[in-house]
Amino acid sequence: MEAVSIAALWSRLLDGAPVRPDDDFFFDLEGNSLLAASIVSELSLSTGLPVELRDLYLAPTPREFAGYLDHLNRRLGEYRTNLAAGFDLGVIADALAELGASAADALLPDEVTLAYGDGDGSRVALLRQARGNGACTRLPMHGGDVLIRRGGTVLRFDCDSDPAGVRILVTDHPTGSSDAVTGH
Repeated sequence: MEAVSIAALWSRLLDGAPVRPDDDFFFDLEGNSLLAASIVSELSLSTGLPVELRDLYLAPTPREFAGYLDHLNRRLGEYRTNLAAGFDLGVIADALAELGASAADALLPDEVTLAYGDGDGSRVALLRQARGNGACTRLPMHGGDVLIRRGGTVLRFDCDSDPAGVRILVTDHPTGSSDAVTGH
């Protein structure tokens, strides 16, 4: 989707206010979180891409958002290619760290379930809870586990056999002297 198309969509949702490709949604257009949620929803529906609210904060102009949508579409294609040979939890964790919960969820087969803490809800809600809002980094494999660091917390992703398919278990990983956790 091009910046001009995104600006037109924003203009429509902002009651026809003019929007230029380099207008910042929050500062130039005085956008708020309710309008942001509407914009993200509209963009997700119109593009078919798993767009999240955080994406608008990271790319707040139509031009930046158009660039992000191109990046998101390209990276999802690359992740799907990597998953074509079969389910790979590492690929899902990479997508979660790089692109966010909605993108990781879009890559998961329907039969995959997720468990995180006492959380109960949709897969994408549990992935969002596990990932958090800040920076997130995939760490090197530790045994058969996939590790992700968010802030001072390290999460362990593991697969469990489930009669209906694959169940991803997300638990806090005990931090300590492990090379994978400390990065040394």
